[in-house]
Amino acid sequence: MTWLQNSQTSAQWLLQNLPAPDALVVCGSGASGLPHMLGEVIKEVQVSNIPLWPTPQAAGHGSTLTAVFVEGTVCWVATGRVHLYDGLGIDACAHAVRTAHQAGASRVVLTNAAGSLHEAWPVGSVVALSDHINMLGQNPLCGTPPAGVERFVAADATYDQEFLEACLSFVHASGVYAAMLGPSYETRAEIRMLDALGADLVGMSTVPEALAARQLQMRVAAFSVVSNLATGVGPSKTEHDHQDVLRRVQQATTTLARAVKAVLTAK
Repeated sequence: MTWLQNSQTSAQWLLQNLPAPDALVVCGSGASGLPHMLGEVIKEVQVSNIPLWPTPQAAGHGSTLTAVFVEGTVCWVATGRVHLYDGLGIDACAHAVRTAHQAGASRVVLTNAAGSLHEAWPVGSVVALSDHINMLGQNPLCGTPPAGVERFVAADATYDQEFLEACLSFVHASGVYAAMLGPSYETRAEIRMLDALGADLVGMSTVPEALAARQLQMRVAAFSVVSNLATGVGPSKTEHDHQDVLRRVQQATTTLARAVKAVLTAK
């Protein structure tokens, strides 16, 4: 089956169990409490029950898709995501976005935990993404697209400028996110390379979903919670701790929710 057929199958099942969405929110590591902070929870389903929906595997990710009523709009919130390092393929990383689009969503808000390349951006701060660098070595747009779907997509301005302006008062800064394959954390040399390339943040997700959304002409916003300083930055230790990452994100979820809600309610 093609990615379009897979997303249509998932969407058909979901529309029998959840109200049609205006938007999709994807929760990053440690942010599974986000649905209840955004608005009134309507209904929740286990992703294991959704036909052809890939199961998130990373520790700290949830396994639900929740319909939330946010000030007049219906939002689907995925409490977990698939990463490329899970080994399920690049289309699995983009499946939630493509399914939400098939169900009627026109905007996507992506969240993640990220390492900061700036010592002045403290752990626990929330940063809005203004651009990205794809270091994954793969792109969900590869392959022959379905009829009517553009193949050669302009990735510039992937992150909606009006959304960015709507959330700036709720975030610490805006910056460029570099997506690395993982699941290993970056070496000091890799961080020096990313700094030279213009990255402000580094993580292991978000870019496949953002590119898939861009191809489908969906409006995109994305946020990183700074869960640690990148390797070699400031006094950070070389060996990072995933459990510490989850704890840092959980502590910042209230701030993250305000920023996400600002985008969901923006015109």
